[in-house]
Amino acid sequence: MQSMKQNKKNNGVDINDVVITIEVESGTIDRVRKGETTHIAVQIPYGIKDSLQFLVLSDGSDDCLVKILSMETEAIGEVEFEIVPVLEEPKKYLMRWNPSISSFTESDYESCLENMEHGMFRMNWSIYEWEEARRGDMFYMLRVGDSKAGIVFNGLIVSDPYVMDDWAGSSKRRLYVDLVCMNVVAPDEKPIVSLEMLQTTIPEFNWAKGHSGTLLPDKVAEKIVGLMDKDAPLLN
Repeated sequence: MQSMKQNKKNNGVDINDVVITIEVESGTIDRVRKGETTHIAVQIPYGIKDSLQFLVLSDGSDDCLVKILSMETEAIGEVEFEIVPVLEEPKKYLMRWNPSISSFTESDYESCLENMEHGMFRMNWSIYEWEEARRGDMFYMLRVGDSKAGIVFNGLIVSDPYVMDDWAGSSKRRLYVDLVCMNVVAPDEKPIVSLEMLQTTIPEFNWAKGHSGTLLPDKVAEKIVGLMDKDAPLLN
């Protein structure tokens, strides 16, 4: 890394928080996009690192916007960031969570909220339409099955799909992805977007029923973005 400068836009994306451009060696960006490089150590000026949410990696011929997932101080002035690329055209998936039947209970949810770091927590989740999913895609978690139904958090998919045992305990295998969850609503708060609002505003999509890990049509995803909080720290 040779130099840093402040940026406010990358690939047409507005970023309200501080973002720094890092010059990297040739090949680094390709490895980041492939998931071969997930951490990067950077010399950061004092007082800036705590406000950072994004970095722009630049090798002189290509730029890559990345979301910061975590950070650790390695030495004086040096910070190691865990990063995931922000895709120019990410696919968006709808995950469904019914606390009454899921292995992820409301108590688990409360524990995740209590142990968040940098406003985020991590988990994995089954994904039904996994074929096109990739690291850097986005998701919305829709709570269903009770009076609290609606989108309760959203975030980034930070792994490619992988196979594990069925969460419900059957003998079949399921596909999962790792998630970083943000903009989290506490169980006693209203959802970011209620199920009723989704059904009223986007009636062409079946919100109440369906698999978890459904690839959202582009037009449906665009309408969800319009309903989400514009001030949320994650790019909607």
